[in-house]
Amino acid sequence: MSDATAISGRLPELPPLLPGRRIAVLDLGSNSFHLQIVVASTGGELLAVERIKDKVQLLAGFADGALAGDSIARAHHSLARLGQRLGSIEAPWIFAIGTSALRQSNNVELVLDRARNLLGVEVEVISGKEEARLIYAGVAHHLPASQERRGVIDIGGGSTEFALGRGYELIESDSIEVGCVGLTDAYFRQPDLIAARFAEAREAAASRFRHIGLSIEPGLAVYGTSGTVESIQSVLLANGFSRTCITRDALELLIAAICEGRTLVDMGMPGLQPERVDIFPAGVAIVGALFDVFEFDELAYLPVSLQDGVLVDALKIPHEADVQESAVRSLMKRFRVETGHAERVQATALRLHDGLAAGWQIDTDELRRLLGWAALLCEIGLSIGVRGYHRHGGYIIGNTELRGFSRDQKRALALLVRSHRRRLPSLAFVDLPVAEAQHLRYLSVVLRLAVILNRSHADESVPVSVDTSAQVPRLVLPGGWLSEHALSASELQIEQSVLNDVGVEVELPRLQPS
Repeated sequence: MSDATAISGRLPELPPLLPGRRIAVLDLGSNSFHLQIVVASTGGELLAVERIKDKVQLLAGFADGALAGDSIARAHHSLARLGQRLGSIEAPWIFAIGTSALRQSNNVELVLDRARNLLGVEVEVISGKEEARLIYAGVAHHLPASQERRGVIDIGGGSTEFALGRGYELIESDSIEVGCVGLTDAYFRQPDLIAARFAEAREAAASRFRHIGLSIEPGLAVYGTSGTVESIQSVLLANGFSRTCITRDALELLIAAICEGRTLVDMGMPGLQPERVDIFPAGVAIVGALFDVFEFDELAYLPVSLQDGVLVDALKIPHEADVQESAVRSLMKRFRVETGHAERVQATALRLHDGLAAGWQIDTDELRRLLGWAALLCEIGLSIGVRGYHRHGGYIIGNTELRGFSRDQKRALALLVRSHRRRLPSLAFVDLPVAEAQHLRYLSVVLRLAVILNRSHADESVPVSVDTSAQVPRLVLPGGWLSEHALSASELQIEQSVLNDVGVEVELPRLQPS
């Protein structure tokens, strides 16, 4: 177990966390300084209201245990900028953390003294193990509740942190002083030598990782949380090397493209942010070394940071039994979704799903839960406007932060909400893998039918069932129900044509002429 002490255990008693309270976390990292500001909502949720990142490269030029003068000057300039933004936040609610560059340096006070004067708070320089523990806490708070064994890797500018755990429990952690800025200084400061030095840099990182004291087993679920992992995954997706996350094969395709000169990193690459161009080769070399040493199958990026872990730890945020359900419910509250109606649509959708799922081969718990969340959120766009609210809803979900949801899950959820009324957006399904597109198309149909059947917005359950005795499944409603629900009846008639056009076989009930 980690021997680190919780940040909350080293703080004075904090005032009550009331709605509207702003809280800031400042991470003085070896590559960038990160400021995150959150506000406490009336529902107790912390909503991010600002993120500022300054590329300082504090570790650049590091020699003989000392930070370089240019690096210190960049740090002072950044602290002055960030200090202005922190001026309106009370000191007890500002948490300032220093990491690898500051813990390695013998002239660290040149930065800490300036930070104290400009920010009005002390910067706590934490150990590598403490950094790994906090990052794991942020990941555990972000992921759905699970007892899976998971590994978390964070590649910074000056060090790489490792954490192993099960669910919310941290089991082991370690930190190795290998990072993007240090490796760039050592091997990649001359862009024309990237290919020649790449293998050497990769092996140098691997030689350090081989001494790590953690028991990383085959089959472990491995997550990455840093800008390095994010940028590599983004480049792999943008260039068609991968459709999901970082795999060994996809990474080797990228490495070959770099080393063979088929892509020039210093000129920019699809999916690569300009501010990461100079340290990108070092990051790729480090990730290649991780695959070499630990032999895991894939590395998936999570949008979690050290700042998130600090908030979880300092504010003693409780664990939740179902992170995804909580995130959806918080979003409903935030955008004033009519809960009663949303839950009736959900109940109808799940009833239809249970009748149709086996025949349509969508009978998995994951798809059923996805449908249920989409039903709860299908009217979220009304907070923007009634015209085209399904498109507004898809945009909100696609661009909001949903704890516990992966990138692919958010994309699928946004597409379902976007598709729940009017025309099915056929082009939106084209870019998806064939099997996923078919599954989401079927889920869209189920959601559309549930919405149509609940057009009364009345506090009543819809007595619909599914008859699968014939070759084509058939929706069944009690006699007289359609005549009493004329709007649903007319929309079901239109929907039958829509389903025929997209090749979904289901027979919808029709209002018989009197």
